[in-house]
Amino acid sequence: MNKGITALSFSPTGLTKKIITTILEPFNKDITTYDLTKPVNRLEPIEIERQLVVLGVPVYEDRIPEILHEVFSKLIAKDCVGVVVASYGNIGYGNILNELQVTMKQIGVPVIGAAAFVGEHSFSTAQYPIASDRPNTIDLKEAYVFGQRIKEKYANQDLKECAIPKGPFSLIGTVLPKNSIGHFVKPPRLDSNLCTNCGICASVCPVEAIDPESLEIDAQRCIRCCSCVKRCKQNARMIDFKIPLMHKILTRIGRKPKQNQIYY
Repeated sequence: MNKGITALSFSPTGLTKKIITTILEPFNKDITTYDLTKPVNRLEPIEIERQLVVLGVPVYEDRIPEILHEVFSKLIAKDCVGVVVASYGNIGYGNILNELQVTMKQIGVPVIGAAAFVGEHSFSTAQYPIASDRPNTIDLKEAYVFGQRIKEKYANQDLKECAIPKGPFSLIGTVLPKNSIGHFVKPPRLDSNLCTNCGICASVCPVEAIDPESLEIDAQRCIRCCSCVKRCKQNARMIDFKIPLMHKILTRIGRKPKQNQIYY
């Protein structure tokens, strides 16, 4: 083993990628990266051999984003160990670390480290902020130190699988079925008065739900990741909830700052 590092991340808003990048800063080896946010990178099986595999995803409804299950089922790993990382918007991370650990086990990769880091919620806005100041310098320092610790374990061949306690599901994750977010959140709305037709929203959509010509969103394909909202330089895309006061409810739930959870 000890041949190199492979990092795979799904990061529509850039949050997960930022955390993974910070975790990997202590390593001085060549790092192979797969940006699973781009649809083209999710088409073919990914084969990894004799690597430290770092896998990072955001939390969607307390779980792994549904579109990634097919990608993970096609991962092929030989003589590897893994680290799993989840980013969440200060509401809850549910059972995602355990799900990621199971995913790794299914391809024969023991997990030697795991972490859930807090970042700005995808539905956070200037009017209704949810962890808008996260990750802050303290969070990123914790991510860096986590990376240092993983580097030491990997260098010393301390490859014992870490124990990850089951995380508490939020009310949404407990009561609602998978992929129910569409019942509460509309596809991001476009303000034609602000839009310059630059097309960046269509180009960054991880599921290609936005027509590049009309800029209309296919509501069935849209996963409400809000990549188009966060990436629009004109602030022309906006989040709309189907339930009145939902923004206020989420803001209230996410008011108290949560701590990052780290396991070795």
